[in-house]
Amino acid sequence: MSRARNDKCYQDMTSSQIHCKAGPAIGGMFFHDDKRIPTIELLFPPDPAVLNLNEHPWCGHMQVKCDDVPHLMREGFHWTAANMVQEDGYIEHERGEAVIRTIRTQFTMSRHLFLADLQEPARWIAHLQFYATYRGDLEQLQIEPPLEANDYAP
Repeated sequence: MSRARNDKCYQDMTSSQIHCKAGPAIGGMFFHDDKRIPTIELLFPPDPAVLNLNEHPWCGHMQVKCDDVPHLMREGFHWTAANMVQEDGYIEHERGEAVIRTIRTQFTMSRHLFLADLQEPARWIAHLQFYATYRGDLEQLQIEPPLEANDYAP
């Protein structure tokens, strides 16, 4: 991971170049090397009515770096599997730094996904983390394609 963060192959690339770049998994270097602090944070528990994270088999957490949050919110913050930077995702098997930040939960491992806006210039980049106790829970989580308008019909 430390080699990846020192590698400058993503520096000064557009979002479409980031999505198209083939190569080794480098752990979201484009996100970590971006000096902006996250301006949006979202929590994704399987059941939002249950407030205790220890009662969930997994939990998701997204950090978004964006320069103009009000503009992004007016337009709507939308993302799908198309926004994923496929080569940069990884699973952290031990209770690492990311898991410890989840406020003393039972989770022992995490899955990291990295996303970037498809618009040029990119308005946002994101780090989506899923935390769980069992590897199977992490492996089953997927970002589904967007629903079509007719998928909402009864």
